[in-house]
Amino acid sequence: MERERLENIIIGTLLESTADDNYYTDCRCCVTEDMFMDSTNRRIYHYISEMQAGGKSDTRPSDIFAEYGTEVVDIIQDMMDKVNNYSFLYLN
Repeated sequence: MERERLENIIIGTLLESTADDNYYTDCRCCVTEDMFMDSTNRRIYHYISEMQAGGKSDTRPSDIFAEYGTEVVDIIQDMMDKVNNYSFLYLN
């Protein structure tokens, strides 16, 4: 259960990344896609990594949707839930 929560915090926080606050740069050297046990988290991390590699630092759910469209429709709600419930920016 704790691992799942930690994964959700990482993904929730990465889904807050913008050009001004790019959280991916803080974790890219120590977090890899294969570290995620949850398949949705792994998939989201894949999209974020791919966008970052392409020079796109804005990786909020709306940015991911704008980039991938219908390919990510099935995980939009998951992304929103992770941002709203797990982003480190809002956890106390």
